[in-house]
Amino acid sequence: MESTLFIHFHHAVCDGVGIFQFLHEILLEYAAAHGPVEQIPRLDFDRWERLRRGPFALPIAQQLTFAARQFMNLWAVPGFMQRLPSALLSHPAEPHDGAPAASDASFTGAVRLTSNETSALQQAARRLKVTVNDLLLCDLFLAIQEWRKSQESQRPKDWLRVAVPINLRTPDDHNVPASNILSMVFLDRSGLNFDDPGALLHGVSHEMKRHRKRHMSQLLRVALALGRRLPGGLKKHLWANKCLVSSMLSNLGRLFEYSPLQDGGGRLVVGDVTLQSVDALSPLRPHMQAAFVAGSYAGRLWITYHFDSRAMSRIQAQELMSAFHRRILASSAAAE
Repeated sequence: MESTLFIHFHHAVCDGVGIFQFLHEILLEYAAAHGPVEQIPRLDFDRWERLRRGPFALPIAQQLTFAARQFMNLWAVPGFMQRLPSALLSHPAEPHDGAPAASDASFTGAVRLTSNETSALQQAARRLKVTVNDLLLCDLFLAIQEWRKSQESQRPKDWLRVAVPINLRTPDDHNVPASNILSMVFLDRSGLNFDDPGALLHGVSHEMKRHRKRHMSQLLRVALALGRRLPGGLKKHLWANKCLVSSMLSNLGRLFEYSPLQDGGGRLVVGDVTLQSVDALSPLRPHMQAAFVAGSYAGRLWITYHFDSRAMSRIQAQELMSAFHRRILASSAAAE
């Protein structure tokens, strides 16, 4: 008998990594009720609370270093503010005020690579000296560009902005369940950047390395903290009737990678239950018409999609996801 478990949570209190850690805690308790199970180190909440005191969850001794680093990152802000990203479709199917799509006004679905396709994608990333996430981001940009052209919605100088969530967990809190410890970086590309896919991939990889090296994901947290002090607060500026992000790609990585519940194939076996597959959906932000989440479970990469049905038809949504899927398979074939 097969059953499906749905967990619905607000992103304000928990991120994707945190919800899967929460699920893992439940599965460990269930397994323990059905027999002995190897235990993994649990979080010392008292120590974690002490570590995360102070602004931006940093010990006092590190706050000056943090401030100096983020001051150096401010060079990126003027360019970010000047580039106005375009929505995926400039002529949405149903006019609306830009508010996020309700659950009954969206399309969702998933594609799953085979184990061989997943392995080939990883080999391609190693051969090209990039990460799998770099390949996915490049493929997403190319798929959106291809799809927008087919929809007659692409103009050469349009900017596309893809948001990339960044996990800010440290070794001290990597296994915190049901928590929200992340920030975001943003990749901007115009139609002029898509003529050379190799150069696009190199640029994406270089930019992501720079973000990691300079801890630029923290810059968003600084901007949000300052934004709260602006007249009218964050709501006045973030809910303006304009597109701030074209799309989002969140990569949760290898799920349950070190779980003691894994069988030989990487699936979790909990008592008399086997967890066959998992996936997650990202929320849609104002004027964001599509969002994607990637993850790997039991050796297979999966990608879910979430589309705003007020902006595009189901056929249009499927065509975009198909274009993304084809690009990923083409990247996998590059390893051969």
